This record gives sequence, structure tokens and C-alpha cells, in this order.
Amino acid sequence: MKLLQVFYAPEELFAAVGKTASWRLPFIAYILLTLVMTIANTSLVDQGAVLRAQLESSPRIAEQLGQERIDQMAREANSPAARVRACIVAPISSALVALIVAGVFFGLAHVVSAGTTYKKVVAVTAYSLFAYGLVAGAGGLIVILMMGDPSGAEMTNLIKLNPTLFMDRASVSKALYSIASSLDLLSFWLIFLLGLGISKVSVGMSLTKGLVVVIIPWVVYVLGKAGIASLF
Repeated sequence: MKLLQVFYAPEELFAAVGKTASWRLPFIAYILLTLVMTIANTSLVDQGAVLRAQLESSPRIAEQLGQERIDQMAREANSPAARVRACIVAPISSALVALIVAGVFFGLAHVVSAGTTYKKVVAVTAYSLFAYGLVAGAGGLIVILMMGDPSGAEMTNLIKLNPTLFMDRASVSKALYSIASSLDLLSFWLIFLLGLGISKVSVGMSLTKGLVVVIIPWVVYVLGKAGIASLF
């Protein structure tokens, strides 16, 4: 299946994308994957308990909201309406993020003076996010099933293939912990796929330049995430 070629022959796949600019298959597959993972997550995990743990982990937020408000938000998080809303919002937001990220890569690719099209970059982005999402999502679900009660787990850092595996979250700064969680093997694999893909669909672009196009916004994202984490 062509969609799975991103796992075992990404260079050939992206070279073909450079000729056909076929983006619909990977884009739709990525959106459907997001929907499936959202349904699985809301079915297996007590969303109210997770939300409560996240809010109470920040003394500042917990103090501002108060226990009564936190209890109310936790109850609402487990309501049928909240689950339906999550299954609607997640695919839509994932689609928008993919399109925006592809736009950033497309702009930077032209700064590097490489000729490509937005559709080709969208295809590369969708294929790469699909591969990353499938591995990270499946791995995350396995961790959830093994944990039994994942309410206190870091839902955005379930597969700790990063330095946080050896860190005590309570004893380090939130900004440092956020940066450490981003230095993840799966994230590096995603960066490689994106850089490889962009280099293959762009005229005269080397893999090194393709990686630069991806790493620049990634560094901005990591630092921004760390800055936000430090506020709470």
C-alpha cells in the first residue's frame, strides 16, 4: 500500500510526490487517523481525571479556578457532549495545523531558493504526520492499556523516548522539562521525514537544506512551548 511506503521507502515515495503532487490520500489518512486515535483516547481514558490532574499540577491555576470549578470542569470533560466535541475538533484542528505547518515550510523552502509547490509540501507534511501519528498513537495506546489508570500520566509524553525518562518533573523547572520532552527520538524521526520529503519535492535542494527548513520552525516551537510552560 502506497500509504505505508513512508515507513520503508520514504525516499522513493517523496520522489514520486515531487512528480505527481498527490496530496489527498495522505491528508485524508492523517485526518482519519486523528479521529480514530481521539475516539480510542476518549473511550479508554478518564478525561475528567486527566484534566483534574493537569489543573491541580499547577498551583497558580488551581488557586485561580478553585476546587469547585475544577470539579465542575472534570465532570464536564466526561460528558457525552465533550466526547463528541473532541471527535469533531481534533480532526479539524489537525487539518488546519497541517496546512499551516506546510505553509511555513513552503515559505522557508522558497527563502532557500528552491522551486516547489504548496501541494507537494502538503503531501510531504501529511505523509510524515501520518507516520508519526500512527507510531506515537499506537505506542501511546499500548502504554495506556499497560498502566491501567493513566489519569496522572503525561498524555502528551506517554512514550518517553527523551531525557524526561531520567528526570524528576517536580525537581526541575517547567521550561527545562518541556525542552527535554521535545528532544524525542520520534520527533527526530519526524524531522528527518519532513526534511527528506521537502528536499525531494524541491528543485535543487539538498537533504541538509531540507532539514534546515524543518528545524528552524521546530526550534521556535520548542522554545515557545517552554516559555508557555514556565508561565504556569
